[in-house]
Amino acid sequence: MKIGILTFHRSENYGSVLQAYSLCRALETLGKNEIEIIDYSNEHQRELYSVFVKNNSVKNAVKNARSLLNISQLRRRKAAFGEFINSLPLSSERFNNDAELRSHKSEYDLIICGSDQIWNPQSVDFSLSFFGVDFNCKKAAYAPSIRNARTEDFSPYAEEIKKAIKDFKRVSLREKNSIPVFQPYCDAEIECVCDPTLLLDAGDFDEIRTDNSLPDDYIFYYSIDYNARSVEMVRHISKALGKPVCVIFSGNKTYNVFFKGFKLAENNAPGDFINLIKNASLVLSTSFHGVALSVIYRKPFFALKTRDYTDARINDLLNEIGLDDRYIDFNGYKELDFSAPVNYDGDKIRELRENSLGYLKRCLYD
Repeated sequence: MKIGILTFHRSENYGSVLQAYSLCRALETLGKNEIEIIDYSNEHQRELYSVFVKNNSVKNAVKNARSLLNISQLRRRKAAFGEFINSLPLSSERFNNDAELRSHKSEYDLIICGSDQIWNPQSVDFSLSFFGVDFNCKKAAYAPSIRNARTEDFSPYAEEIKKAIKDFKRVSLREKNSIPVFQPYCDAEIECVCDPTLLLDAGDFDEIRTDNSLPDDYIFYYSIDYNARSVEMVRHISKALGKPVCVIFSGNKTYNVFFKGFKLAENNAPGDFINLIKNASLVLSTSFHGVALSVIYRKPFFALKTRDYTDARINDLLNEIGLDDRYIDFNGYKELDFSAPVNYDGDKIRELRENSLGYLKRCLYD
């Protein structure tokens, strides 16, 4: 069986590339299939991860100035992501826009759409192409996330989405509360499955982990935006435990912590991100995949809720495995015991993984 995957594999952030790796790896374990990621990305996605942006606003001018000051690190990071992405099982042909993809005539037995936020209409790089339009074969969705999108956010694309979804053999999403939001566009019952990273165990990630030297007994703080509340929480926890904080360059907003006393990791490839989680004495993260990798490595961690809304992706995962007490918010966090162990329930994690692998098997063989 030849399987093509449509996902955000060229998004240069750790969660995106690791979920792409994980889905490929999980599919490999389920049978001798030919698996490849359809090498599609659009202009919006490429602009989102470019070192320099169009110099057409004050905001962009500031971003470009910051990038210029750190050009060596940014170029090393981009090269590291490029190397990792090109190590994935990519299609022989690359598609740079929707028109190129829709003229693609290669034959697949099954297209799998997912995971990541490929079906989130609020994403800058959203495209109907991630619904597998114009592919004349069986289709299934594995754990795409719509994040906090509402039903009305899909309205501009309603008819096209309904038409595309009718061709799907099975549909699943990553968050339970997304199902009623998206259900009006889908006649079939939508299932809920876990993020692809949770289909693997620590040994699978050790194979791509970079074994670089790290400080002793450190806290790893991972975020996308490094907002002021999360920074305040991390500084307080660091002081309470008497441990230094390491961060990794995760995007332009990492500049927010350059002068906060945190140590910036010298290397920032996906393998370095895994290594930082594996060897940390505590992980603090506002990001879903920072939490997911902490769970996989059974690390002490806290997910930080620093906005007025709850991240459904983090909330669902921690509720599912009985660790909702590790999701802490800005109000009252100072009273917590930051050295408290995590009570991992291996049976719950195993059940979550087995149920999701069962869904993948049905996509392949039913």
